[in-house]
Amino acid sequence: MHLLFFNVVPRLWGLFSGGHGVVGKSPEPYIMPKGTVTTIGLEITAGCATVPLAQARSLRDINVHSGSHTASDWMYFLLSIGEVILADRCPEEYFKMFTHLCQAGRLLFRPSGLTEMELTLVARHVKNFCAAFYK
Repeated sequence: MHLLFFNVVPRLWGLFSGGHGVVGKSPEPYIMPKGTVTTIGLEITAGCATVPLAQARSLRDINVHSGSHTASDWMYFLLSIGEVILADRCPEEYFKMFTHLCQAGRLLFRPSGLTEMELTLVARHVKNFCAAFYK
């Protein structure tokens, strides 16, 4: 769990938001414009009033507070709001990559166990995510 929520998800956000260095002279296609990243942070903060108090801490401005997010904050991002805020804001191929990770996470981190078919589906989503990421 911590591997995913302290390494993979924060690093993906860092890539999408431009928090990591730019390779080459022009920005990479997965980096969103700074204005978009600022808007996302404000939209997440504005959503505090619409979620249960247990998750309200997770709805701090991700642009400002991403360094202090806990594993549960990143879990909420991956399972609940990540797809919504990235839809139509990052290129389709990177969005699809992220959705594979979200779909695998929704199956893996639910309270009930997994059937063999669901575990196969998780494996497929993880493989698709890895293939797209390393592409």
